[in-house]
Amino acid sequence: MQIVDHKDYVLQNRPIQQYLLDRLPGQYDKYFGTLDKALQRFNTILLKLSEEPLLAEEHNLDVIDCHAAIQDFYRHAKKLSDTNNWFMKLYYRTCLHGIGSKRIPKIKKLLEILSR
Repeated sequence: MQIVDHKDYVLQNRPIQQYLLDRLPGQYDKYFGTLDKALQRFNTILLKLSEEPLLAEEHNLDVIDCHAAIQDFYRHAKKLSDTNNWFMKLYYRTCLHGIGSKRIPKIKKLLEILSR
Protein backbone atom coordinates (compact mmCIF):
# COMPACT_ATOMS: atom_id res chain seq x y z
CA MET A 1 0.00 0.00 0.00
CA GLN A 2 1.30 3.42 -0.96
CA ILE A 3 1.55 5.99 1.83
CA VAL A 4 0.20 9.42 0.90
CA ASP A 5 2.74 12.24 1.04
CA HIS A 6 0.64 15.38 1.38
CA LYS A 7 3.50 17.74 0.57
CA ASP A 8 4.26 15.83 -2.63
CA TYR A 9 0.63 16.11 -3.76
CA VAL A 10 0.60 19.84 -3.12
CA LEU A 11 3.79 20.23 -5.16
CA GLN A 12 2.36 18.10 -7.98
CA ASN A 13 -0.77 20.27 -8.04
CA ARG A 14 1.16 23.53 -8.24
CA PRO A 15 1.38 23.48 -12.09
CA ILE A 16 -2.40 23.02 -12.22
CA GLN A 17 -2.91 26.04 -9.98
CA GLN A 18 -0.55 28.10 -12.11
CA TYR A 19 -2.30 26.98 -15.29
CA LEU A 20 -5.65 28.03 -13.85
CA LEU A 21 -4.24 31.44 -12.93
CA ASP A 22 -2.55 32.00 -16.30
CA ARG A 23 -5.35 30.98 -18.64
CA LEU A 24 -7.59 33.53 -20.25
CA PRO A 25 -11.36 33.50 -19.66
CA GLY A 26 -13.13 31.98 -22.58
CA GLN A 27 -14.91 29.07 -24.10
CA TYR A 28 -14.03 26.31 -21.64
CA ASP A 29 -14.82 28.09 -18.37
CA LYS A 30 -17.04 25.32 -16.99
CA TYR A 31 -14.25 22.76 -17.29
CA PHE A 32 -11.70 25.01 -15.63
CA GLY A 33 -14.23 26.00 -12.96
CA THR A 34 -14.77 22.33 -12.18
CA LEU A 35 -11.03 21.78 -12.01
CA ASP A 36 -10.52 24.82 -9.78
CA LYS A 37 -13.25 23.77 -7.34
CA ALA A 38 -11.99 20.17 -7.23
CA LEU A 39 -8.46 21.37 -6.56
CA GLN A 40 -9.66 23.64 -3.74
CA ARG A 41 -11.55 20.78 -2.14
CA PHE A 42 -8.61 18.41 -2.54
CA ASN A 43 -6.23 20.89 -0.89
CA THR A 44 -8.71 21.23 1.99
CA ILE A 45 -8.77 17.44 2.30
CA LEU A 46 -4.97 17.33 2.42
CA LEU A 47 -4.94 20.01 5.10
CA LYS A 48 -7.45 18.12 7.25
CA LEU A 49 -5.60 14.84 6.81
CA SER A 50 -2.23 16.37 7.65
CA GLU A 51 -3.68 17.34 11.03
CA GLU A 52 -4.93 13.81 11.76
CA PRO A 53 -2.50 11.04 10.72
CA LEU A 54 -4.82 8.17 11.74
CA LEU A 55 -7.61 9.55 9.61
CA ALA A 56 -5.14 10.02 6.76
CA GLU A 57 -4.14 6.37 6.93
CA GLU A 58 -7.79 5.32 6.86
CA HIS A 59 -8.57 7.36 3.72
CA ASN A 60 -5.28 6.73 1.94
CA LEU A 61 -6.78 5.02 -1.13
CA ASP A 62 -9.49 7.66 -1.48
CA VAL A 63 -6.88 10.42 -1.55
CA ILE A 64 -4.90 8.57 -4.23
CA ASP A 65 -8.07 8.19 -6.34
CA CYS A 66 -8.95 11.86 -5.91
CA HIS A 67 -5.47 12.96 -6.93
CA ALA A 68 -5.58 10.74 -10.03
CA ALA A 69 -8.98 12.19 -10.98
CA ILE A 70 -7.68 15.76 -10.74
CA GLN A 71 -4.59 14.92 -12.78
CA ASP A 72 -6.68 13.19 -15.48
CA PHE A 73 -9.18 16.05 -15.62
CA TYR A 74 -6.35 18.59 -15.91
CA ARG A 75 -4.61 16.63 -18.66
CA HIS A 76 -7.80 16.34 -20.74
CA ALA A 77 -8.85 19.97 -20.15
CA LYS A 78 -5.44 21.18 -21.27
CA LYS A 79 -5.58 19.01 -24.39
CA LEU A 80 -9.08 20.32 -25.13
CA SER A 81 -7.95 23.93 -24.99
CA ASP A 82 -4.84 23.22 -27.09
CA THR A 83 -6.43 21.38 -30.01
CA ASN A 84 -8.22 22.75 -33.07
CA ASN A 85 -9.48 19.43 -34.41
CA TRP A 86 -13.27 19.20 -33.88
CA PHE A 87 -13.22 15.42 -33.55
CA MET A 88 -10.54 15.52 -30.85
CA LYS A 89 -12.48 18.29 -29.05
CA LEU A 90 -15.52 16.01 -29.01
CA TYR A 91 -13.40 13.17 -27.65
CA TYR A 92 -11.87 15.32 -24.90
CA ARG A 93 -15.27 16.73 -23.93
CA THR A 94 -16.60 13.18 -23.61
CA CYS A 95 -13.63 12.19 -21.45
CA LEU A 96 -14.08 15.29 -19.28
CA HIS A 97 -17.77 14.55 -18.89
CA GLY A 98 -16.99 11.03 -17.72
CA ILE A 99 -14.34 12.16 -15.25
CA GLY A 100 -16.48 15.07 -14.07
CA SER A 101 -19.57 13.00 -13.46
CA LYS A 102 -18.03 9.82 -12.07
CA ARG A 103 -14.70 10.64 -10.41
CA ILE A 104 -14.71 14.33 -9.40
CA PRO A 105 -17.79 13.97 -7.13
CA LYS A 106 -15.76 11.55 -4.98
CA ILE A 107 -13.65 14.53 -3.90
CA LYS A 108 -16.70 16.33 -2.54
CA LYS A 109 -17.93 13.16 -0.82
CA LEU A 110 -14.56 12.62 0.85
CA LEU A 111 -14.51 16.24 2.03
CA GLU A 112 -18.02 15.81 3.49
CA ILE A 113 -16.91 12.66 5.32
CA LEU A 114 -13.89 14.44 6.77
CA SER A 115 -15.92 17.49 7.79
CA ARG A 116 -18.16 15.52 10.13
